Amino acid sequence: MQQPLLSANQIRMAEALRKRAVVRAFMEERGLTQTALAKLSGLSKPSVSRALHVDPATNTPALRKLHKFVVNMPMGELGEALCAINRFASGSTRCNSTTIAQLRRAVANLVGPEDADD
Repeated sequence: MQQPLLSANQIRMAEALRKRAVVRAFMEERGLTQTALAKLSGLSKPSVSRALHVDPATNTPALRKLHKFVVNMPMGELGEALCAINRFASGSTRCNSTTIAQLRRAVANLVGPEDADD
């Protein structure tokens, strides 16, 4: 009988590493720190740090929650506006015309076209 190519532990570790890579890419693309991601996802900063750095890589509840959050984050203008709000609130960006435009579009999308004229 042939040995499996990877053990169950190796498969779990590979899955945890893949989820970490997805979360890190999300953070990098949007200019988010661990603190900012913690605020957006509802986790504590230490939980985010452990999820991204514990060795060996483990598919912890915090990592699963982070991965689910970034995979399900609203795409397009609303998602970008949420990240822009967070960057502005944390002081890492100034409120420029691009940020204001993102926020206006996000609010308009939330309100809906039928309510925009009120």
